[in-house]
Amino acid sequence: MRRLVALLPLLFAPTAHADDKPPPPLLAKPGKIAPGRWRVASQMTMEGARGQMRPQGFVRCIKPEETTDADAILRAISRSPDEKAGCKPKQVHLEGDRLVWDMACEGKAWGHGEVLLKPGALIGWVEMQQPAPSGSGALKMRIDIVGSRVGECGAK
Repeated sequence: MRRLVALLPLLFAPTAHADDKPPPPLLAKPGKIAPGRWRVASQMTMEGARGQMRPQGFVRCIKPEETTDADAILRAISRSPDEKAGCKPKQVHLEGDRLVWDMACEGKAWGHGEVLLKPGALIGWVEMQQPAPSGSGALKMRIDIVGSRVGECGAK
């Protein structure tokens, strides 16, 4: 359980910069994101948990070669997972303008994610669950994800 809870915010992590200007209109193929500087934020909730976890976020440059296929896009919009957590995306594919994947983790955790992709924005979710320590039922977590292109790479 601790591994899963520790990993999920790292997969999709908010950072706010009020001085950023909206990016110019972009041309990109449907179902793909445009290269450039992206801000991705996530908020995790856990069924039965008291209070909310803090939102997470990151800003990074997404290169043109990271926008070419489903696996590359998922890697580009995700924070690198902790290898020790043992979670790996499976069956990553594009369905029109949606990026869809399953997740399998050591310790019997599993999940599913979907992100709607637009050239300058993305929104989606990941739902994960694992057997409860008590042996009855499952622990369920959800991460809501939003992202936007905030400019060109190298711009601050």
